[in-house]
Amino acid sequence: SAIPEQKSQTEYSPFPSFSPEKLQELSFSQPSSSSSNSSSSSDDSIDSPTTVLATPLDEQKNLVQKLEFKKAKKAKKKQRKLEEKEKAKEKTQPLLSSKSLDFATTILKLESKIKENAISFTVSNSFYTIKRGCATAKGKLLGTVGIFTLDTGAGVSIVSSDYWRLLKGTEAILPYSGADIVGPEGSSIEPVGWAEADVTLAGQTVRHPVILARKFNQKLLLGTDFMFEIGLVLDIQDR
Repeated sequence: SAIPEQKSQTEYSPFPSFSPEKLQELSFSQPSSSSSNSSSSSDDSIDSPTTVLATPLDEQKNLVQKLEFKKAKKAKKKQRKLEEKEKAKEKTQPLLSSKSLDFATTILKLESKIKENAISFTVSNSFYTIKRGCATAKGKLLGTVGIFTLDTGAGVSIVSSDYWRLLKGTEAILPYSGADIVGPEGSSIEPVGWAEADVTLAGQTVRHPVILARKFNQKLLLGTDFMFEIGLVLDIQDR
C-alpha cells in the first residue's frame, strides 16, 4: 500500500524535478519579478512622459525669466542714465541761463548808455564851429567873400558841398579816391569828390584843388597844402 502512494505522488506532482524549497523560491520570485516589471513598466508609462515634457518647459521658463530679468535690468540702466542726464541738465541750465541773463542785461545797459550818449550829425557838427581865438582869415572863394578857417593840422583843403552848391560852382567835380577823411568828432566827413577853385587870401588868388565833403560844418578849411603854395606865414599870437 505504501508503494502505490509513492507512484501517485510522482505521477501527479507538477514539478517533479524541483525540490519544495526551489518551488517555493520560484513561485515567489516569478511574481515578484513580474510585479516589479509591471510596476516599472507602469512607472515608465506614467512617469517617463511627464519627465520628458517637464524638463524642456522648465528650461523654457528659466530662459524666459532670464530674458525678462535682462530686459528689466537694461531698462533700469537706461532709465538711470536718462535721470542722470536730466539732473545734469538741471544743474548746468541755471548756470547758463544766469550767465546769459547777465550778459543780456549788460548789453541792454550798454545800448541804453550808447543811446544816451549818441548825438545826431547836426548836433555833433554844431560843436565844431569857428570860435573866437581860432585861426581864421578873410578871403574869397569863387569870388564870394567869406571867413575861412586856417588849420595847420590839415594836409588838405576842404569845402562844404552845400556851400559849393550855394556858390553855384561850375567847375567839374572829379571823383575822390584818396583816404577817408575824418572830422573833429571822429566820424567820416564823406568826401563826394574834388574840384579846382579860385581861392583868394592875403591879396593872392590861387587856383587850388579842394575836396568837397557832404558832412562838413565849415564853409572852407584851408590846410597846409594851400599855405605852402602861397607861402603863408601865420602869427597866432598876433590874431
